[in-house]
Amino acid sequence: MEVFYVIKNPAKISSELYDWCPDDEICCSLSSRNILAFSSVSDDREECEAISTTQVQILDLDKPWVIYKVATLPSQVVSLVWDRNGTNLLIATSEGHLEIWQMKNYMLNKWNRLGEVDLSGEDILSLAWLHNGVLIKFNADKRDNLKYGEKFPHTPFSPSLSHYGGRPLDGFIGVTSTGLVSVSLIQNSEPHIQSSIESLSPAHLRACLADIAYTANGDLMIATSDGLPSSAIQCFLVSLSMEQTSCVISSRASASLYVKCHTETTGGVGSVGRNSSGPASGGADHQNLCVTHLQFVNKDYSDTLVICVGAQNYSWIDFWQLVEQTHSLHRMFHTNSKPNTVYKTPKWMHKATITHNAMVTAIAGPKLPTMPCVMETSGFTPYIAVAYRDGTIKMIHRYSFQVICNCSVDQLRELNIPERKNLNRNQASHLSVLLQTHSSCGLVGVRDNNIYLFRSVNVNETGVQISPAYIVLLLEYAATAGWDWWDILLAAKQNIIEDMCQKLNDNFQKQPTAVQELMCSRLLAIKMALYKSSETSYHRAADCQAKLLLYTIATVFKGILRPRQISSQDNNPSEKLSMLCNKSSESELVILLTNLEVSEFIVDSASLQSFQPLIQWIADFTLHLLGSIPLQQSYSGIPGSLLIRDSSVLSVLRELFVIIRVWGHINPNCLPFFTMNSSIDCLSHLFKLLTKAWLCVKEGSSVEYDEGLVNDCCHLASEVMIRNTRQSFSQDTLGFAMFHQSGPLQFELGIEPDYVYSCKQNQQYMTLPDITTETKQMYDVVRQINLGSKAAEPVRECSRCGSASLIQSISTSTTMKAWEKRWAKACLCGGHWKWT
Repeated sequence: MEVFYVIKNPAKISSELYDWCPDDEICCSLSSRNILAFSSVSDDREECEAISTTQVQILDLDKPWVIYKVATLPSQVVSLVWDRNGTNLLIATSEGHLEIWQMKNYMLNKWNRLGEVDLSGEDILSLAWLHNGVLIKFNADKRDNLKYGEKFPHTPFSPSLSHYGGRPLDGFIGVTSTGLVSVSLIQNSEPHIQSSIESLSPAHLRACLADIAYTANGDLMIATSDGLPSSAIQCFLVSLSMEQTSCVISSRASASLYVKCHTETTGGVGSVGRNSSGPASGGADHQNLCVTHLQFVNKDYSDTLVICVGAQNYSWIDFWQLVEQTHSLHRMFHTNSKPNTVYKTPKWMHKATITHNAMVTAIAGPKLPTMPCVMETSGFTPYIAVAYRDGTIKMIHRYSFQVICNCSVDQLRELNIPERKNLNRNQASHLSVLLQTHSSCGLVGVRDNNIYLFRSVNVNETGVQISPAYIVLLLEYAATAGWDWWDILLAAKQNIIEDMCQKLNDNFQKQPTAVQELMCSRLLAIKMALYKSSETSYHRAADCQAKLLLYTIATVFKGILRPRQISSQDNNPSEKLSMLCNKSSESELVILLTNLEVSEFIVDSASLQSFQPLIQWIADFTLHLLGSIPLQQSYSGIPGSLLIRDSSVLSVLRELFVIIRVWGHINPNCLPFFTMNSSIDCLSHLFKLLTKAWLCVKEGSSVEYDEGLVNDCCHLASEVMIRNTRQSFSQDTLGFAMFHQSGPLQFELGIEPDYVYSCKQNQQYMTLPDITTETKQMYDVVRQINLGSKAAEPVRECSRCGSASLIQSISTSTTMKAWEKRWAKACLCGGHWKWT
């Protein structure tokens, strides 16, 4: 393990006094989009009286110095839970209140309170969102399979609660210290929250610890403990069903267990199982033992439970697994139809015990739904992270429960960060909060009121090692499951980024056509992130974003084409167009149009008018590509240098030029605008040059361009004005830039680090010299329009790359509104939007 960066806690932020909670009271939660939610304390002074309130704030792991406030609560926050999509945050307070906060228009800094559930007088022990029935397991043994569907099959899994037709319902479940189960459903109509409460056990139940996990048949497994090692760890299965408009909760007892330290026959704390490190003290400390932690290793698996029993200077961690025990009936109960009847009952089996001479402060299980694999030693190792009060961190194998890494926080820290004033000098500093990222490539911890991000895989010292092939598999899984891939880049070394991109591209080319159309934008966004994480590959990242936008526009344009007559034997217009453009080497656009049925390309005039900015982007992008051909020998790293030798890109551009020319006959206002210095037909001229370039690279990228094409491209800048390069190629160098900085990094909330300024200066070299015009206008990256130096309408900004876009739609076309909704949840780079 090694420290990747640390976020220091400043005394003041924007004239407001903030002080984080004591370490033992801090709550944190990390979403699948790598957004960290945490609690803090602020003091508001009114009439000379200090009123302490708790604030819930969030930050993006890629820009951790920028924080956004979610809510301000009058009492202490005891739990924070993100939903699976990372857009809703569930907050529980010490007074028994549950509140749901939802992102407004998917923006990080705009939140709406969706509703609340009042459980006054109850201590909320555990919270979980209801499962939606979608589960894609990660099996490292299938990395050599060709198709994504074989690598990441959808596991049969029932939703926790479903309505008519099996539609999963959105909601959450909570468990209190008195054994109450509260299930709340989120609905669109008033009231937005509908709750049901039921007792977990028919008898009185007192609990101080609880955790919730999901089962494959839709039930929820709840494990509870009253904190005494001599008491049983009671487990219950909760089933949910709908009767008309209300939720019905039914609970039944499941297999229970006793912790191993209580059932050891040899007696005394010193009697431990395997993986023990020896006793800590005698029988006096044994009387002070209590259950400090109780949680499932992974919430998607209810068969593995972690129980920690500890005292001030000792801890005992048990790992238990739920198995099916077979019982044979006596022969007197056998029947002729079933002569050998057997019954299976669940039973908890003890797997391992790990002891240490310090109390456990945090346990972080993997969030990735992994499966046992036979190649773990050579490439992929799922783990459980445990933090102790003496500063030790242990990484334990997910399935063998062996300690694979043992390190100290003091050894990892290489930063000069002042300690907390009220810190006991005689007590070692420790991690009070520990979370695994969704890919398990990183760990988020809180120590001395500072947030740490640890790189837990592929480090130079001790830690888990993952081969590049498994990093590619993780990236493909993130694209398939819809998770954010930022944390996976923690495992990627700078010298393997190009090989990983090539492997991603090779695997993508082996997928069926339908899968390629679905995953194209996600894979290009992943490659863009990989190139941005490398200091010398900014131009490749710009090429990936331009290619992403080009393919997406082409999909939309060809998707609205409809055949004149519906026939199962004929290809649709887009397929006919692709076949014609791939076979024909005709460079005259007018002649090529004679071989098409123009009637199949007719679209209503209003939609064509709304597409004009996208059509303009295609024309400008083509100008940049062709204008870069004469410069490639002198400037090898300019944007577009790789795309101009990509036959698939040139082929798509030729198809789009044919579509644009046909649409121009329907509505001339949709045609692109060119500032000309000559009388040539620019659209036809660009198509002719595209065809020449396409013929040069069609057989292979090693073929040099002919001299006539280079000369024509040299004269292109004198014939037509080429607009700003940044409108065609996103040249952001800020997103993912921390991966090529020398670490460990130090950040302070609200203060932009120095390397951001250096990255902004490095953007200047990426502009095509002498052939582009610069502009300082704000540019809408979604609609591809200029917004002026100051936009008249509200604008949103990407939290990572900084791209801007209007919040409200300005088009009346249904097709253009569908295009805008495509980017409603995230930017082209995959980052979150924020209100500016």
